[in-house]
Amino acid sequence: MFIITSLFKLLVLLVVVAIAAVVLYKLTGKKTGIGKLGRNFLNMFRSGVDAAADATSDAVRDGKYAIEDAKKQMEGFEEEIRQVIIKQKLNRKRLTALEAEVVKFTTIAKEFADTDEASALDAIKKKQSKEKVANALKSELSKNEARIAELKKLRSERAQQIENAADSMDILAARKSAAEMEKDMVNAKSKFSGGSFSQLTELQEAVERSEADAEATKELADEDSGGALEKKYDDAQVDSSAANELAALKAAKAEATNTSSG
Repeated sequence: MFIITSLFKLLVLLVVVAIAAVVLYKLTGKKTGIGKLGRNFLNMFRSGVDAAADATSDAVRDGKYAIEDAKKQMEGFEEEIRQVIIKQKLNRKRLTALEAEVVKFTTIAKEFADTDEASALDAIKKKQSKEKVANALKSELSKNEARIAELKKLRSERAQQIENAADSMDILAARKSAAEMEKDMVNAKSKFSGGSFSQLTELQEAVERSEADAEATKELADEDSGGALEKKYDDAQVDSSAANELAALKAAKAEATNTSSG
């Protein structure tokens, strides 16, 4: 906690220095080394804030909260409309009462017009006063009707906007889920193609290479063995032919000797 507090104080100090340097530059038109340093720290701070904002941003989560906030705001808006409608209904009842008062004082004025002029004048004055208030109330009621209609239309538009946003969020959430699944599959594929699995592949390739080497050696050995047998067979044939020829020479010689002796 102490370290965090100290870092926060240092950050505040750097921001103050940066602001002071900017103000000094505005006043004097001269750039200072401390001003540049302060500005660099301020930019670094802003960059860190932007990075933190990017790291913590989540469109689906933020959209969900935005919709919830809009619904709460909508509830407050609907309550305001409800209060206006209640006031409008009460004013209509008040207007009905005023109109009844106008009728009453009009009737009184007629009754006393010939017999009691003072009472008739008093009734007329009261009637006129009630009429004045009633006319003002009628004008206000008419204006409020237009306002209520406008508010209801706006309420309907905002409700539709919230509904559309909720539908969009469902689609966005599905797209995000699909993207995360695709990312997981890519990560899993990369894991299976490296590490121990890569070593197993290399081992299999080494075994196959060793087997091929052994087969090649055997093939060469078989060819060498076959050549020796052919040579031995050929030599045997030569020896047999030579022996036969020698035997024939001996027989011819013996025959010639016998002929000479006879």
